[in-house]
Amino acid sequence: MKNLFLFLLIVVALASCEHKDYVDPITGTPAFSVGGLRNGQAFTLAAGENGLIQTTNVERNKYGVLEWTSSFVQAGCDTCEAAFKLTINDVEGMTYENSPNSTILDASELAFAFAPSDSGFTNCSFDLVDPVGDNDLEDIDFHINGGPQINAFPVTLDPGINIIDADFSLEDNTNSPQYTIKQTVLAGSHHKLAAPFRFRFTQGNNGQPDHLHLYEPLPQPGGLRAESWETSDDNFNSVNGSFTLADEGFIRLNFYNNEINLYGFYEISWTTEPEIFEYDEEEDNFNMIITAPAIQTTWETGEHNHGKIFIDYRYNGKHYTSVNPAQSATLSIVENQPYSGTDTTGPNVKLQTSFSVTLYEVGNPQNTLELTNCRGTFGFSAPE
Repeated sequence: MKNLFLFLLIVVALASCEHKDYVDPITGTPAFSVGGLRNGQAFTLAAGENGLIQTTNVERNKYGVLEWTSSFVQAGCDTCEAAFKLTINDVEGMTYENSPNSTILDASELAFAFAPSDSGFTNCSFDLVDPVGDNDLEDIDFHINGGPQINAFPVTLDPGINIIDADFSLEDNTNSPQYTIKQTVLAGSHHKLAAPFRFRFTQGNNGQPDHLHLYEPLPQPGGLRAESWETSDDNFNSVNGSFTLADEGFIRLNFYNNEINLYGFYEISWTTEPEIFEYDEEEDNFNMIITAPAIQTTWETGEHNHGKIFIDYRYNGKHYTSVNPAQSATLSIVENQPYSGTDTTGPNVKLQTSFSVTLYEVGNPQNTLELTNCRGTFGFSAPE
């Protein structure tokens, strides 16, 4: 997360990680401000006036969406809510690590969200996915935390870590499942706790057993790190390893997510000749590194609001928001200017905007503020 204190004058300076407050008025033209008409009366908020400074953050929100914010806040009050905050949600798939390459601030126009972002990451559906697609996965049964078979989707998971089982076979109508995949799934968060390993099959010659060469998954989702292997053949902590195939066994890869300090695992076990791993010289996938089958979780989401914007404004002791089903306003980006300052940790952007929007009191949407003919200059800064 970036939390840089932006101050003013025609020449802009960015504070570094050192905390600085700019309370006293500073002569000159504010570099960062927002103003226009509020219910027909002129208003202005500016960094350096009335104890306000401007801050900027970029981080993934709890729905996994990269979120840019530029706020006017009271200097020296870490617990105070922002007086005025502009939030821009980036496009789907944009990551924190790739945020310096984002083009969301280059758009000419952005729409205000009319619905709140909504996904508790609790309601979901499961699929069993074979990335290679050569295997016919039959008689698939899913279970949550060892419970009864799931008969319909979506299902609701308890918040926290859940263990999902998928029993299946490669042949239809078998008396019992031939394979079981177990994966940890974290409900209530976009973070991952497991991913399927990769493998390369080596066929044994002259009576020698078949082998799997095991590899950690690549890429691994944010914060996820493979830590150790447990198998019916051996245990090891190296990134990659080798495993002797037998007609009954298991392979388990343990993970740690350092963003949330939680552990998880992926495991596949079998009670028959493990044909799911075996490829002969006549098949296209022979001697290739392949991703193992895995349980795919699809979350039921309300609205992630990719590419949408929000305003939060606190006025006369009340909190107003731009989010409302009747919202149809847009914000125009008049100019996007790079600027230089004392901070050199990432691209710095000075965004000049114009907008008119209706704001609604939180908890009492009948009470509204009309912001019209507004112009705002907001600062944003991406990490390196």
